[in-house]
Amino acid sequence: MKKFLYSMAGVMLVSALTGCTAKGPNETNVQTKGLQVNTISDGQVPRDYVAQTARDNVRPYATGSSQSDFNALATKVSEGAEIKANATNASPRLLTPTDHSLMLIDHQPQMAFATKSHSLETIRNNVAGVAKSAKLFGVPTVLTTVASKTFSGPIFPEIKAVFPDQAPIDRTTMNAWEDQRVVDKVKSFGKKKLVIAGLWTEVCVVDPVLSAIDAGYKVYFISDACGGVSQEAHEMAVQRMIQAGAVPITWLQYLLEMQRDWANQKTYNDVLTIAKDHGGAYGLGVIYASEMFGGKEH
Repeated sequence: MKKFLYSMAGVMLVSALTGCTAKGPNETNVQTKGLQVNTISDGQVPRDYVAQTARDNVRPYATGSSQSDFNALATKVSEGAEIKANATNASPRLLTPTDHSLMLIDHQPQMAFATKSHSLETIRNNVAGVAKSAKLFGVPTVLTTVASKTFSGPIFPEIKAVFPDQAPIDRTTMNAWEDQRVVDKVKSFGKKKLVIAGLWTEVCVVDPVLSAIDAGYKVYFISDACGGVSQEAHEMAVQRMIQAGAVPITWLQYLLEMQRDWANQKTYNDVLTIAKDHGGAYGLGVIYASEMFGGKEH
């Protein structure tokens, strides 16, 4: 009975991970017959599985070679699909890798110390996911800091690791849009959509968001890669930006909105890697699904 339940769980999880891709009538189901696991108790996650995946799946981002289980998963997702994405049917409100630029503002230690709307761990995790997503899809990115040498400190190491050769534009202005270097950099990309995340939401995010909207840009902000000095401060800033016409999104939404089609195998493996490293429960589901494809019959 346990083997049957784990087999069905594997099939259901893969279906969830590939939810936007229709399955062909002859597509082969995931087979987990005979998979040997040690369980904590009925209905709980296998202890050995969790321990092993925790050991095996901690690795740096995008090493350049794809894991065989991810390749198998990518193939499974796309084969037998009856419906393919048609970009002409998609809303122009959706982001694509080529229609926008990204601005990451003041993700610095001194700003993070006073952030109370989100935990520091959450902000660091989420902005790392944003940075990796932008790098993977080739989104032109502006990095900017405020008083990095005299007050706020260097940009988060997670961002620096993704953009090691890009020096942030260091400002004195609280509103990044009041620094002409920042505006000129954004203009140089030639994109009319702009995605913004930063600290704090109520100052260093809301100010450039409103300014960019008034300058004619369609602005999106990644709410869970921003943070305020209080929950109320963050929420009031979010409301103010929405009232002005900005569009709120989350970091995982940003990643998946650019991937859009699971048949896009060029970025498929790296999207799953980012999800594994930063996607919480969804990332664990990706690990589980890939491990199930690597399971052997006994």
